[in-house]
Amino acid sequence: QVPMGMLHTLVMSGRDLKNRDLIGKSSPYLELELNATILKTSRKSGTLDPVWNESFELRTQGKDDILAIRCWDHDIIGSPDDMGSTSVDLKGLRAWQAQDYVLPLKGEHGTGSIQMRLLYTYCDFSDCSKGLLSVDVVRASGLDNKEWIGKSDPFAVIKLGKQERQT
Repeated sequence: QVPMGMLHTLVMSGRDLKNRDLIGKSSPYLELELNATILKTSRKSGTLDPVWNESFELRTQGKDDILAIRCWDHDIIGSPDDMGSTSVDLKGLRAWQAQDYVLPLKGEHGTGSIQMRLLYTYCDFSDCSKGLLSVDVVRASGLDNKEWIGKSDPFAVIKLGKQERQT
C-alpha cells in the first residue's frame, strides 16, 4: 500500500474546446475533484483555447485514487454548461516524477483537450502537512543553444540542503 500524500497539479491549458454560447465564445473553467475535495480554476472569458497555468495541491489517500476533471462554461444567467470531462488514474504516476498529460475531454459536449502536469509525492511520517516543499518550474526564456547540431534540451536542477531533483 502506497502511503497517502499530495498530488501537485499544474493546470496549463485547454485546446479546441467546444463553444457552448449562442453569442460570443465560452468562458471555460475546470473543476478538479479528488476524494470529495473540489477545487476550481479561474474562469477564462471568451476563449476556446484557455491558458490557466494554475497550481493546486490535493491530498491523496494513496495511488488508488482517481482525479476527476470537469470543464464548464460559465454563464452570467443560469447554470454553467457542461464542456466535457476526463480523469486520471493515479496508479500510472511514479512518485517524485512530474508527468505531463494531454487529456481528451469526453461526454456529449466534450471536444478538445486539457494539458496538465501532475506530481505525486508522499511522506514517510504521520503528518504530511509539514516538511513538504512544492516547486513548479513553469517556463524558461532567453536560453542559449549549447548544441553544435540541433537544439538544446534544457532542464532545471532544484537543490534543497543535500537533496537534488532534476526536471
